[in-house]
Amino acid sequence: MPRHCAPFCRGPDKRDFMDIHPEKTADDFYKKYDPMIGIGTAAILIAFFLLITIKSFTRYIIRKIKQYNFNQELKAQSKCIDIANEGEIKNYESKNSENSMMGNGVVELC
Repeated sequence: MPRHCAPFCRGPDKRDFMDIHPEKTADDFYKKYDPMIGIGTAAILIAFFLLITIKSFTRYIIRKIKQYNFNQELKAQSKCIDIANEGEIKNYESKNSENSMMGNGVVELC
């Protein structure tokens, strides 16, 4: 029967079961430590971060350009509508206006 030692029992050391003989101390760990593993991991994380940042920035710039172009079109259309309200536009009538639905009342803007 196992000896009762609670609350002073010490549990087993945590061990890495991937290795046959895992390191028990920090000195043993750093004897075989390869810093390129950490550098490679950091490089991959930085590359991923930069990729997401560049993608987001590109989408932001494209969205702003589209918004600017749309606003320019709206300004041009509102200018044409203002001109139409002032009566400075011409009504466009087709040559056969009595037989055709096309051209009747069509307003030529800008």
